[in-house]
Amino acid sequence: MLEFEFRRANENDAEALCPLLSELGYPTGAGVLRGRLRQVLSASGEAVFVAAGGGGLCGVAHVCVSARLLSEPDAEILALVVAPAERRRGVATQLVNFCVEWACSRGRTRVRVRCNTKRTEAHRFYEKLGFRASKDQRVFELGS
Repeated sequence: MLEFEFRRANENDAEALCPLLSELGYPTGAGVLRGRLRQVLSASGEAVFVAAGGGGLCGVAHVCVSARLLSEPDAEILALVVAPAERRRGVATQLVNFCVEWACSRGRTRVRVRCNTKRTEAHRFYEKLGFRASKDQRVFELGS
């Protein structure tokens, strides 16, 4: 039995999410994150799930649905991170399960996740859950 509480995120979670997003390499201040979170939570095609344990938030997953010209509609896990002290305790697996269930409830039968090529441990995690690598790509950005 997992000793964690799982729920949908809310705006009040912004400050507690900052250290988790920093773990992924995306340090963000609570004020900025609160605005982003407000925007994401108000979008009908997006969901954020959190895990609480040990007195605070210890995991987060962000998922969205999308329509594409090139392929059938799908869902994508945009972020998934668990605090180092809580890893390998089933938190990430449960967060992925919530994302998949949410996507299926919106008619999406395929769920994607993009993962930095350096995160080989994460690759193994996703493969263990049944995800398979489908392509390698580079990301190009324009602007700030």
